[in-house]
Amino acid sequence: MSAVSSPNSPITPVFRCAHKETARWDAERDTDTLFQNHSVEEIRKIERTTRKDIQLKKEELRQMVGERYRDLIGAADSITDMMRCCKQASDSLNSSQHLSSALLQTHKLKGTGPIQLVATQSHELMCAAVSQMKLLVGIQGKIWGSIDAMDYEQAVEHFLWAKHIVTGLCLESIVHQKSVLDSVAVILLEQWTLIKHFQATILDCCRQNLKSVNLECSAFLHSLVAMVTLDHISIREVFNEFLIGRKAAIVEVFHPSRQGASVKSQLCQLVTIIRSSLQLTALLFCRSSLQEHSRILVSINNNLQSLQEAGLEVPATPTEIEQSTVQSSYKEWLGMCTAELETGMTRLLHHIMSVKAVSSIREAIHDVLSQTCDDEMDWDDACNVVMGRKFCVWKELLQPLIFARAKVLLQGNFSKVESSFADVVRGFIDQSQCKDKSSFLWSEEDEVLGVSLTLKATGCTPHVYKFCTKFSTMLAAIVDEVNCYTTPGEKIVDKPSSAFDKYEDNNEMYGFIQERALQLTNSFLVVISELRPTVMSLDSERFILLSQINDLISVKGCYYWGNYARAYNNTAHYSLLCHKAVDQSS
Repeated sequence: MSAVSSPNSPITPVFRCAHKETARWDAERDTDTLFQNHSVEEIRKIERTTRKDIQLKKEELRQMVGERYRDLIGAADSITDMMRCCKQASDSLNSSQHLSSALLQTHKLKGTGPIQLVATQSHELMCAAVSQMKLLVGIQGKIWGSIDAMDYEQAVEHFLWAKHIVTGLCLESIVHQKSVLDSVAVILLEQWTLIKHFQATILDCCRQNLKSVNLECSAFLHSLVAMVTLDHISIREVFNEFLIGRKAAIVEVFHPSRQGASVKSQLCQLVTIIRSSLQLTALLFCRSSLQEHSRILVSINNNLQSLQEAGLEVPATPTEIEQSTVQSSYKEWLGMCTAELETGMTRLLHHIMSVKAVSSIREAIHDVLSQTCDDEMDWDDACNVVMGRKFCVWKELLQPLIFARAKVLLQGNFSKVESSFADVVRGFIDQSQCKDKSSFLWSEEDEVLGVSLTLKATGCTPHVYKFCTKFSTMLAAIVDEVNCYTTPGEKIVDKPSSAFDKYEDNNEMYGFIQERALQLTNSFLVVISELRPTVMSLDSERFILLSQINDLISVKGCYYWGNYARAYNNTAHYSLLCHKAVDQSS
């Protein structure tokens, strides 16, 4: 038997078709030939191959028919779309022609009656055009006057009137081709060129108004309404513009150009911006139990309605902004502003060199937050509406930075005393001479009586007493600064909810002072212990003097420092000098 024939074997129909034979295929003869020349197994292989070829050809035929059908359907859809577009374009053109004719017949201008436009009455047409041009020229001065008076809603109305006049004249010139209106076309183009820039000018002035520090709520409202009317934006977009303007106001407070202003005034402006931003958000963009819609939506609707009644083209009435959107946007804005605050306040407070100045800034901030206005909401209510929680400007934004600066300044004062203590002790030991102790014991000093008697009762020499006076002077500056920051005043019973307790961090400050006083005492004792060997080798009188100084600073001195503090009725001084000293020394 010969090998199995391939699909292109001369005895198969595939071969015959490929070679385009004209002879008719005889299936019976080919079948006989197959059985004569091949075994049964080979014939079965030829059968499988042939059936496979048949299936492939069927699949190719189905794909070809499907592709042609899809092409046909696509072409039909394209033709249908083209017919629909042509019909819509034709309807739009017809509608535009009818509307233009109707507008031309009913066209009116403020201060003028309806103008009967007749093609043959060229003189009347020219008079109407000239009167409208006169109105157009006069509107420029009115827009500038409204901008100077910060009446941006009125400026927007004048601009819309100017746009309305220009649109009307353009329609008339289009309908009446080659008419007398061609003679004023140049003037019309020139006037509109001078007027159209007012749109950007008014919007810039409104955005600049949003950066103001001390401005009434109504002024902010008029600026926002003008932006919505002129720029055709939604309430959500104008709320974003409002937040951007308030953030820009905060950035301007820290701008290098404001270096001439005092740190106190800059921080007070900063607090005013943050406080007013939350109040304005609650008053203008949030609904209340007494008001179904937000205040800004009501004002926009009233303004658009009045303009529409005057015959001007106005945008569609915007929709209310969701309260969840107000809360999320404001929280995001506050987070961005917090980063600016930390950087800017740290830089400003770096110029404050005394705790008294820090206390003065805290007092000024307290006064700002204690102020109330008639058109403001209760602070806690405003916070709940805008943020969904209570919010204290002082605690969350300002107090950590101001308190940290106070501690840095006190730390610097402690470091100065610590660094100068060794030199003071050495100076008094080198100059120690006590000639007349009896006159010292019976003399009346100008100092506090209790402190003087305490020193004399412990057997201190005049030189030790002089050292104590010097040492007290070194600590007096720290004591005064601490007193200025921690001395409580009378508690305000009816304080506004936006205010804060100025002295609520006294305990934290006392803890810091006690810790630093304890470290200072230990450093003093270390210095004295280091001086003992040197002084002991000199003479006994200097050694006794050093021992007395050591006793005054350590446990025995706690009684002295306590009496000294109580004699001056100085709680901070007492905490500074002797609190916890007994426990630590023991």
